[in-house]
Amino acid sequence: MIMRPSFTSPTPGLLATLATMLLLCSTALAQTGRVTIDVDRHIASVGQPIQVTVSIVVEGRGGYEQFIPPSFGDGFQVQGGGMTTQNIEIINWQVRRRESHTYTVVPLRAGALAVGPAAITIQGRRITSGRVTIQVRGGTQPPGPTRPGDEPDARVEADPGFPVQRANERVFLAAVASPAKGYLGQQVVVTWYLFTQSDVLGFQATKQPTTDNFWSEDLRFPRRLVFDRRVLGNRTFYTAVVARKALFPQRTGTLEIGPIGAQVRTLDQFTSSAEELLSEATRVEVMPLPTEGQPAGFFEANVGRFDIAASLDHARVNAGDGLTLKLVVSGSGNLRQVKPGPLEALDGFKVYKPTFDERLVLEDGVSGEKVISYLLMPTRSGPLRVPPLNLDYFDPEAGRYRRASTRPIPLTVTGTMPVVGPAAGDPGTKNVLNQTIRPPRPAGHLSHRPHHTPPYLRWLFVVLATLPAGFLLSWIAGERIRARLRQETAGSLRRAAGRRAQGHLKRAMERMREGDVREFHAQVAAGLRSVLDHRLSLSSEGLTRPELLQRMRQAGLSDDLTSALEQELERCDAARFAPSTMDPQQLEQSLVRVRTLMNRLSRAHLNRVAS
Repeated sequence: MIMRPSFTSPTPGLLATLATMLLLCSTALAQTGRVTIDVDRHIASVGQPIQVTVSIVVEGRGGYEQFIPPSFGDGFQVQGGGMTTQNIEIINWQVRRRESHTYTVVPLRAGALAVGPAAITIQGRRITSGRVTIQVRGGTQPPGPTRPGDEPDARVEADPGFPVQRANERVFLAAVASPAKGYLGQQVVVTWYLFTQSDVLGFQATKQPTTDNFWSEDLRFPRRLVFDRRVLGNRTFYTAVVARKALFPQRTGTLEIGPIGAQVRTLDQFTSSAEELLSEATRVEVMPLPTEGQPAGFFEANVGRFDIAASLDHARVNAGDGLTLKLVVSGSGNLRQVKPGPLEALDGFKVYKPTFDERLVLEDGVSGEKVISYLLMPTRSGPLRVPPLNLDYFDPEAGRYRRASTRPIPLTVTGTMPVVGPAAGDPGTKNVLNQTIRPPRPAGHLSHRPHHTPPYLRWLFVVLATLPAGFLLSWIAGERIRARLRQETAGSLRRAAGRRAQGHLKRAMERMREGDVREFHAQVAAGLRSVLDHRLSLSSEGLTRPELLQRMRQAGLSDDLTSALEQELERCDAARFAPSTMDPQQLEQSLVRVRTLMNRLSRAHLNRVAS
């Protein structure tokens, strides 16, 4: 008797187990990673501590094999580092690991100093971050780090604005306004300090100062307490900055800035609860702007020290083409509200509504630049000229009005301007009917002879006879249409990428209305990457930033478009991993920039290899 092996069909449970194992194995093999570097300040002074954070994101089961710390070079001294935080997310069988390494460094010399890159290795692949450049200004390198309780080897006399009358207290909060007396619209920097003569074990802000009648900007300051030694009333205190704002008064008179509150626990209260501290209110005397020498129609927010420059994106254009005029206002003051003189109707141009972009440096005050972009449309051919544009402002340090002006910009418009509307001499009411058309007239004889139609010529018979063939032809046509729609053509892929990008931008607008800045920038970056992936025929999610830039250059994208895409993706990554408060206007400007980049990328001519 011959025994034959018997086979049984696999059970549903076994199939589910095998499918799960295959899914886990495929997920483990498909690992991607990303490494980014962020700093808490991009402009610093020699000796000023800077916090550097390396963020690592690994998607897939398993971690990385090796972490390569960032390079700080000989321009920095590392005072602390190696602090690591980790977390793991599992969503729909997708594993994501997040890890951050924090370092504290001090610049040793002035100049443009670079931090990075950092890198990790995953399955033999090296994933590298970009470099971060920090502008370091000159200064005196301070001594090593100190803390309350150390014996002072040098004491700094307190500024005149510090409250000497509170020198008999062990710990208190105080505010200093600089200047305490100024003009309407002049920048006033207010700094709140913690004064203590004992070790600080805990600090928690509980009340923010009120700034009614001021335009307010939050300035950067160390997020951890960094103490300096100061002398107040012949007593040594340790002081740390706990808040800093740039305020611009909006009316004259004596204006009050509300107090700041905090819970502070020191070594003196080690066995008791934290002490609730409240600073005193700060008063600023605001003088009106002088009327002597004030230009006509002067805008009261133009107070500070400013300069202005203008440029056109083309020196020669064809008739019917537009161009962009950029005005750049730079300096220190209320750059968000500063306003150059009105752009009057330019001879030979049609001027459209401008767009604004502020690039602020919020360090010791508000400075930076404001870019105002106008769309110009030439209205005639030949040589044209953009005249000098003026910015009238009040210099509070000099106490007088000044004017900054741009240089005239020549432009050549070639070709013939297109004609819009009816041609010259054409009244537009010409009768196009032929004058020889005769009116209708009745026929002399009408025939009413009855006749019989054969059944095969009757409409119902024709409809019923052709109905099966019509159904068959409709079914065949529908199958062909469905088969064609299922095919992935260049047009279908382009339309699918466009729908994905628009879907991401729609969700970004929803997140903007909800105030979710992190998810807003995530959706914006996803929309930009979907268009980029379609045009470059790749998946940018698994590429590092340098690899992505190399692919864009190989594809033939222009340098300015590549740089703009890189800057926008960096803004999105910075906002996603280190979100900050942004007003709706800034988010709307980000959407406008991304839509413009998508349009430019869709119209860009690519190399045949990349496309």
